[in-house]
Parts: sequence; structure tokens; C-alpha cells
Amino acid sequence: MNESRPAKRHAENQPEVLPLKKRGRPAHTQVADGQTETSLQLARNTLRNCISTKPEDIDGIVGPLICRPGLDWTLEDECAITAGWEAEKEQYVNLDNYVSSELLFLWKICIRVFTLSPIQLISLESYLRYQTLGPSIKVKPEMYSKAFCDILSSLIVHPCWRNSSKNLVIAMQYAVICRLDDRRPWPLDPSRCPALTILEEDMKNLGDVEAQQPIHTMHASARRLALENQETPFYMSDFLNHLGKIASPATVTLVEPPCLEYMGFHVLPITVMDLRNIVQAVNTMPFQNEAWRCSVKDAFNSFKSEKKGNNMPFKNQLPEFYERAIKHKLRVIRKLHKAHGMDACQDDTNNPDADDLGPVSDSSELMSEMDTQTDADIGSHTSDNNESNHTTTPNLRQSSPDPVGQRDQRMLGIPRGNLTIDNSQGPLHEAIDIGDDPSPQSVPSATTAPQVPAATNLSIQDTRDTKYPGEQLKTAFRSIESIVTSEARSRRQLERRVASLTAENQILRNEMASVRRHQRISDERLDALEVGQTHAGQNGRPLTRRQTSVYYGPGTEDSSGNPRSEHNEYIMEISDLDIYVPSSPSTSDF
Repeated sequence: MNESRPAKRHAENQPEVLPLKKRGRPAHTQVADGQTETSLQLARNTLRNCISTKPEDIDGIVGPLICRPGLDWTLEDECAITAGWEAEKEQYVNLDNYVSSELLFLWKICIRVFTLSPIQLISLESYLRYQTLGPSIKVKPEMYSKAFCDILSSLIVHPCWRNSSKNLVIAMQYAVICRLDDRRPWPLDPSRCPALTILEEDMKNLGDVEAQQPIHTMHASARRLALENQETPFYMSDFLNHLGKIASPATVTLVEPPCLEYMGFHVLPITVMDLRNIVQAVNTMPFQNEAWRCSVKDAFNSFKSEKKGNNMPFKNQLPEFYERAIKHKLRVIRKLHKAHGMDACQDDTNNPDADDLGPVSDSSELMSEMDTQTDADIGSHTSDNNESNHTTTPNLRQSSPDPVGQRDQRMLGIPRGNLTIDNSQGPLHEAIDIGDDPSPQSVPSATTAPQVPAATNLSIQDTRDTKYPGEQLKTAFRSIESIVTSEARSRRQLERRVASLTAENQILRNEMASVRRHQRISDERLDALEVGQTHAGQNGRPLTRRQTSVYYGPGTEDSSGNPRSEHNEYIMEISDLDIYVPSSPSTSDF
């Protein structure tokens, strides 16, 4: 039948070459486009060096929800932090409307690789503050754009930082300094690099005075001096020198002036432009370690292909993680203010409305759009703005005319900035105001009216930022109740631990009693062994190993020579020897 069936006719105008099938997602064992075996191996090493994060480690990584009073922290301080968070938490409750996959992935990578939150990575502790490229749209500095999150995530996993957040922070600081030509003293941490050590000494010698030349030029001079002393600069100095050539002072300006101060302290405004400069520097840097000569994109793709499992935080956990991180930030600011003797401060000298929050979801699209602009678009937009507003290149000497206060770079590492008071920052000021009431702390009781700690600056009549009178008072006591509950939980855990130790002690006592009992039995058997050996020697019938016949002793036979059945004897086996032990030995037996 098949032979009689006519052959199939092919369609006319059929292409000679069939289209290729769409390539699927590569397996873990395959090398995708743009990846190399070296980048994959480095990604595996990065993941191997990462610490597995557990839920019980979140307090130490992100920050606790409630900080217990200690040597440098009181209940008044914690009540003030709680009040400050209550004034801001509305902006972080509905994060589901804003959270992007890039922001969530940044949190996951930052916690896994650096074991800290992105808010701590870009904070006063690192002299950095996030700033958008667009106009003032009243966005929280902790809400990063999609482009910023994507670039920062790819930078974190690159092997040139050696899994150290300190190296990446230095690179971000240097990129901002070179872009703005910021000549304020750069508070460098102590380093073993000879060039950076010389630069650190030069920064100390400046005190509170700006440098007469760019810091990049001072760094180049420090490198030459180190080479003259026959000392080789480390790779980080080489990278900063290469980065300084790329991140030269910008010829265009931002729509808004740079935020050079935050909460009364000097900061460096980090933008997506600075991250792009760092990416370009990493991609073009001839590292001595050839394994690091992979692009940021290749390292990022390799990391994502090798990463397994889902790490914290999950999307529904992000509001809690933000609460922990924001409270940790407020605690750091309050401790710095207490150490510097500062009572109140302004958020920003050049942008006082930066923290006057509007709805986060309304500004996310504009922020992402502004951050994804090209440098050419930014230049054309700002050039028109310069003609109308006569805006010049941002410079520290233009944006900070007020005198700078005394700074302590080594003890706290945060230089002190200008101090002014802005009424719009009332809720945040209450969170960091150290207060000046010398009266001792009062403890609320059931018969007396509760007292509010002086440091919180709260009162029943203060309804400025609350819906009902006394709302902040209730918040403060809810915090106290939470602390008391936590202490009770800790006490119960301690009691359970004591009970467990008591039970273990009783078990050890029983085991020791059993050992003593066995020791006593062994002593009795040894005594019996000595008695049997003595008796056998006196009668000339020594006991042999595994003796089958039993010796009953003299005087125990009847008239026929048979042993007497009514006489009771005991045979004890000690060390494989059968030994006679009479039940009632008489003097004649010995």
C-alpha cells in the first residue's frame, strides 16, 4: 500500500534553510554567552565565602527591632527611636506598591555577600547618601531606583572587592569626590597601603580646611612619594588612580545641587552616574590578578547562574527589614549626636525638603526614568536649565558657606557639619534629640500618672504629627511594654536553661554513684581473690585457670568421702578463676 501512495509534494516557495530554533535557558553545567569558565569559578568562590544567613542572625546584620538598654544606650534613647519610626513608618508600610525585583535582589545580594543591609552600605557610617539625578521629588534616600539597584548589585558580586564592603565603599567615595572635585578632608580608614597611608596623613593635616588642590592630585603625589621610598602601592590605590581618570569633574550639573550634608554631618552624594563610572573603571582596569579581568556584567551573570536557593528577605519580609534598618540608622545618628554634644540638626543645608516625604509610588517612575537617562540627555537637559537659573558646577565652597564645626575623624569617623533647625523636620529631630532634662528617669506605676522621658520631647498637648492627643505617649509606652516582654522572655529562657543544667547535674551524680558501687564490688572481689589464693596455698591444692572441679575445703566430707550437701559454699569467678569462698569460714579453714 505504501508503494502505491504518491509522494508528498513540498510547498512552493519553501525556504531552503529552515529557521533556527529558539535557544533555551542554559543549564548550570553550560557556559552561557558572555561568561567564561574563570568568571564562573570566581562566582563559585564568592558564594563559597558567603555566610549562610539564618533568621536568628537578622538582629546582628540588619538591626534589632528593640535595642536593650546598655552602657551607652538608655530606655529614653529607645523610646525616642520608636517615636521617630512611628513618624516615618507610613512611608514603608505599603512597600508592595513600589518594591521592584531589582530592589529586592539588591537586599538579598547585599546581605548574602557583605552581611549588611543596603541602607547601612550607603549611610552616615560610610559618609554616603543616595541622590537622584532628577529634580527634588521628595523621595526617601533609602528608596533606590531600578537602575541604581541593578548596577550596585552587579558591582557587589565582582571579585575585585574580595567580598569586603570597605573596598567598594572607598571606590564609591572616591568616585563622588572626583566627580564633584570635593576638596573637603576625606576621612580615610587606616590602611596598610603605603600610598593611602600618606594620603591619610595629608587629610589629617588639613584639619577643617579644604585642600588647595584636588584630592585625586594629592593621591597621585602620595603614590609618587611611596615609589620614591621604594614601597609599592597596593591594588586598591592602583584602582583609585585609574578611577580618578575616568570620574573627572563633571562638565554638567545636576538639576538639584548635591546634598553635601545630612543630619548635621558631611556626606558624599552617590548617584547612578558614579556607579557607571566605577563599572567603566572595573571593566578597563588591568588588574595584576588576571582572574579579576572579567567585566562586571560577566561576573554578575555568572553569580546569578551559580546562585542556588532563595535568600532573605522575601518580598513580604521587606517592610520589617526596612523597619530594622531605619531604626538602626536612627540609633547611629543619635549616638553620634550624643558624642558630639549636638541637640538638634538639620537634614540638608541645600535640600531641606529631601525628607519631607510624599507618596513613594508617585515618584518611583520619575526616579527610574531620570536614572536611566544617558549622559548626553542629562547634559542637554541641564544646559537649558543653566541658561534660565544660572546654575554652575557644584562645588563645596559654593554649597557650604557656613563655618564648619570641629570634627573628630578617628573616634567617630563622621565630620560634623552645619547646625540649623528646620520645623519641617520635627518628627525626625525628636528621634535624635538627646534632651537636656537632668531629672532622673521616672518609672510608671499603677497609682501614679505615667511620665514621658524627657529625651522624646513628647507631651499630651503635642498633636503636630499625630491624629489624636497623646498618641506618641501611647507609642512610647508600647515600646516600654515590648522591652518588658522581651526581658520576661529572656528570664524564662534562663530558667529553662537552669532546669536543664540541674537535670544534667543529677544524671552525673547518678553515674558517679554507679561508678562507686561498681568500684566497691570490684574491691570485694579482689579481697575474695586474695583469700582464695591464700587458702589454696595452705592446703597444697592451688586453683588453676578454668578449674572444673570444686574444692570444698577440709572437714566437709562425710564418712564415705562425699561432700556434705548441707554445707553451703559460694564460688565466685574473678578473672576467669573459680575460687572457693565459704559462707561461714572458721578459723580452722585458714
